[in-house]
Amino acid sequence: MKRALLIAALLLSGCATLQTPQASVGCQVADVATTAIALHAGAVEMNPVAHALIGSVGWPGFLAVKIGVGLWLAHEAKKAPTVVAVANMATCAVAVHNLLVR
Repeated sequence: MKRALLIAALLLSGCATLQTPQASVGCQVADVATTAIALHAGAVEMNPVAHALIGSVGWPGFLAVKIGVGLWLAHEAKKAPTVVAVANMATCAVAVHNLLVR
């Protein structure tokens, strides 16, 4: 139930907010931070791409890739704002999920 409420809150926060460059970078950084917290607490990374990145380039490299993705999405925001908003919403939803993992 908590997860559904948090995702609904993200959806209702407004697509205009989710289309911003700040949201793109912020959601990526939130995903990295909450992934680190969850893994430190004993969770297992289920995303095979993230798992491979963390294993091959470590946390600094993973953070650099995620910030790069956020900056790329920020750059693309004017060309495809709906796509960027959906990508940001998905990434922020993953961050929320990471916080709920036990």
